[in-house]
Amino acid sequence: MARKTGQAVAKRRPSIADVAAAAGVSNSAVSKVLRNAYGVSPLMRVRVEEAIKKLGYRPLTSARALRGQTHVVGIEIPQLGNDFFTQIIEGVQQRLQETGYTVMIAPPVDGEHCRAALNALVDHQVDGIIAIAPDISPDELNQIARNTPLVMVGRHDISQEYDSVVGDDENGGSQVMNYLFGLGHRDIALLTIKPWLDEDDARQPHTLRRWSYERAMEEAGLKPRVIFAAQDPADAYLKAREIMAADDRPTALVAGHDAMAINALRALHDLGLSETDVAIVGYDDIDIASHPMISLTSVRQYGNQMGKKAAEMLIERIQGERDAANQLSITPKLVIRRSSSK
Repeated sequence: MARKTGQAVAKRRPSIADVAAAAGVSNSAVSKVLRNAYGVSPLMRVRVEEAIKKLGYRPLTSARALRGQTHVVGIEIPQLGNDFFTQIIEGVQQRLQETGYTVMIAPPVDGEHCRAALNALVDHQVDGIIAIAPDISPDELNQIARNTPLVMVGRHDISQEYDSVVGDDENGGSQVMNYLFGLGHRDIALLTIKPWLDEDDARQPHTLRRWSYERAMEEAGLKPRVIFAAQDPADAYLKAREIMAADDRPTALVAGHDAMAINALRALHDLGLSETDVAIVGYDDIDIASHPMISLTSVRQYGNQMGKKAAEMLIERIQGERDAANQLSITPKLVIRRSSSK
């Protein structure tokens, strides 16, 4: 099911000696700063930290061990209550059960989204981090990964510093569009979330799914209809209801994820319509999608497997088994249910 799609070219890692030379101090002084040891002057600390930042130095596992491992793995999630994120967390926990590592979960903090949660994990000196973090730039993630092993879930940007586990979102989007075209649909709308960052830079899942939808519509000679909604479920409901109440309502609606699709189903039935009027397709295949009262057609991402793979890659990094960054892609599967029936 999983396949490796790319591996960054390894480059020479800056050493403690390089940092010491750049800062004009001894190797032992650099070691003291890294260990936050007693007897480091403020001026020395500034010089060493500036050299570390300039060189992009990341301590090896053996250097991190000098400060004492915590045997804690941090997991950052951008929102609570998302069932797909729960699948990922469960996969991580299952893989770590026999390793001696425990899990610390960091949800959004004070409305600052992922940045504050990631910083909190770094401040707790966890041994490694698994993160989703759609609103953090690759440069910021690289900076974290130079000091703390980091595996990103869902991000398609390729880094030489951090690993990634992704679903093949373009493949999943293509499966949806080919299926709907096969049913005879031509007026297909997409309900999705607004991008967090520059799309070419971060290459987020919802962006790749949207690109796949737009490409399929244009290649079929059809006009894309993209509706952006906020993460708030109420907004997804209102946007879905608005488009399905219009005189030119589409015959099919593709949602960016299952929570949006379920709110679209609610709006559909509140308007006195059914799946024969508007076919609805989601993405993620969360557990409730298969409930007989919902029966949502969805793209299964295998969130549990993604979590397990992310944990495996992080353990490799923590234990010093690998230095070069990897990206692992998992092929999704379209699961057809009543919500898209003709």
